[in-house]
Amino acid sequence: YHCTGFRGGCDKRAIREEKLEELLGDVVKAVAIDSATADWIIQALRESHTAEREFHAGQIETLQREYVRLQNRVEQSYEDKLDGTISEETWRAKSAEWRGAQVRVRASLERYENANQCYFEEGSRILELASKAYSLWIRQDPLERRKLLDILLSNCTFDGENLLPEYRKPFCWIAEGARCSDWLPGADSNHQPTG
Repeated sequence: YHCTGFRGGCDKRAIREEKLEELLGDVVKAVAIDSATADWIIQALRESHTAEREFHAGQIETLQREYVRLQNRVEQSYEDKLDGTISEETWRAKSAEWRGAQVRVRASLERYENANQCYFEEGSRILELASKAYSLWIRQDPLERRKLLDILLSNCTFDGENLLPEYRKPFCWIAEGARCSDWLPGADSNHQPTG
């Protein structure tokens, strides 16, 4: 492979396909995590997911109570208007205020109800890919390797000697963490993953 000169002259040297594949394999290997670490992270995600679901359920319950409270006010004020306890103008103003508050509460409810709570499943898939990425790289044909690189990388350049990968999130964090010896419990002999 060599530069096509797309942006003008280039003094970078050519690289053989075999060497490029080796360098790209190292790029893929940089996001590899062992299965024990993946299991530890999945357990942490599972616990976090449980807490997240409980938080969402609590917020939804609070918002539902507020919506009902506002609805009761609207209904009571209508009764008061019919009984002549409050004027038509007061009823219209307060009713509009409470209906507006209901719209805001309903929007908040929808955000919580539709919140992406599948991050546990997504996280598990990401970790599974990270734990298998290099073995996939070794076994796959060039087209599948390209797809794998598209998942892992946002960009990758060659400076004539080294590949300079720019990993997509969250793979950038995995690659960075892999460079640190103590990025997770269990990374050294003093800490063991619990499960």
